[in-house]
Amino acid sequence: MHHKLWATLTIAFAVFALASAPALAKNSTQIKLDEPASLAGTELTPGTYDVSWDGDGSKVTVKFVRDIDFTREKEVVAEVEGKLVDRETKHPYTMVKFGENGGGPKPIKEIGVRGMKHTIVFAAK
Repeated sequence: MHHKLWATLTIAFAVFALASAPALAKNSTQIKLDEPASLAGTELTPGTYDVSWDGDGSKVTVKFVRDIDFTREKEVVAEVEGKLVDRETKHPYTMVKFGENGGGPKPIKEIGVRGMKHTIVFAAK
């Protein structure tokens, strides 16, 4: 009897976990900039950034967060609007596409996230 109850609970948990997995998916990634970049008028210095977005389709709010030097605290260094554009295939890795810099930091045009079919596209400024 105990074995049957355990098997039933295990199956029920597995079904719940699989059903709720899409709801738990997090809209975030991490990027590393090797040189200065810009985004909507904000200069991003070289380093690693946590990038997260909220929304879907033609309007998403994207946050770029960075660790504060020598602390465990983080700061939002840029919060901009973008849009999600669907692609035919999933990105094999996370990539950042830049525009022309005209002598200054290169503007970030889009971010493709590993394992996702959409790309975050930013308006040119």
